[in-house]
Amino acid sequence: MRVNTTDPEAAEHIFTRDNPFGVSPGDFDADRAKKWLKFPFWALVIVGYLAFGMLSGIWGPTLFLLFLIPTYYIVGAAVASRRIAPMLCALYPIGAIAWFLWMTFVDVHWHGPAWVIFLTIPLVEVIIVQLSKWWNARKGNDFKDDVA
Repeated sequence: MRVNTTDPEAAEHIFTRDNPFGVSPGDFDADRAKKWLKFPFWALVIVGYLAFGMLSGIWGPTLFLLFLIPTYYIVGAAVASRRIAPMLCALYPIGAIAWFLWMTFVDVHWHGPAWVIFLTIPLVEVIIVQLSKWWNARKGNDFKDDVA
């Protein structure tokens, strides 16, 4: 913590606090995020898809495991940047598409109200951005355009 004073001999005092875990919040940025994003999660999902498909014989619904690939990397980028609003703005359309495809191909209800989920995507995006603006203004931070 940095405290500015008017005393010329002690213009800036820097106080540190011991962390019992040995990890400060600033430590979880570059190295760990690079490892997270470099991990071949896509290969793990493909192996899981093939294994589950061969063992169970259910190939169609198992394709939904592929939605885990962008989800993994979006969460990894959000953890690295410590921003939740962009993560939510990216995950909701993926979830909406997955839900629609499940309703269409697994439950065979494509003609019903399943398509309405696509109308909620812009609405949810606007709500997330507005909540993020409110949250940053409440904390006294300037809002940055990197929310959406």
